[in-house]
Amino acid sequence: MGKSSPTHHTKGTRPHRLDEVSLGFNKKVAQDEARRCPQCAEATCLPGCPLGIDIPGFIRLLREGTRAGPGAY
Repeated sequence: MGKSSPTHHTKGTRPHRLDEVSLGFNKKVAQDEARRCPQCAEATCLPGCPLGIDIPGFIRLLREGTRAGPGAY
């Protein structure tokens, strides 16, 4: 399974929009990407997150198809 890239607004529409350029992933692609995570015992991704998000927990919820949001884990 190869790495996916999120969709974006086209270059022509970006100057006329005030919302995010990146549209992110749809649910299926997000779940496919979550399955790529090895769920390490010592998650090396945690120190790299400036917000202190439980990245493995968030990815686990995506993998299971559980709605992830504030207070979800």
